Amino acid sequence: DIQWLNRDQIELLMMNLPAKEELELLRRAQTEHTIDELNVWDIPEDFLFDLMGIPEYELRVQVWNFENLSQERFDGVNDAQTALSSGCNAIL
Repeated sequence: DIQWLNRDQIELLMMNLPAKEELELLRRAQTEHTIDELNVWDIPEDFLFDLMGIPEYELRVQVWNFENLSQERFDGVNDAQTALSSGCNAIL
């Protein structure tokens, strides 16, 4: 959600999306290994397990990233259109 994640954080999540093979390996490891007070997951693995529990996580991050990039690109086109319009008005 944009309230909680800024553009840079969403971009980092997008760049670090786990590959399908990585997710499958994690799921297999989760079922094969017993986790208790003596055996715990490292922080990165634990984080990925949390992400795997979010429905449509990858799609959500992609949509947020698209929203961020769309506004940025629109602003760039809008600025260029404004400059072009000003130039045309100056010529007339």
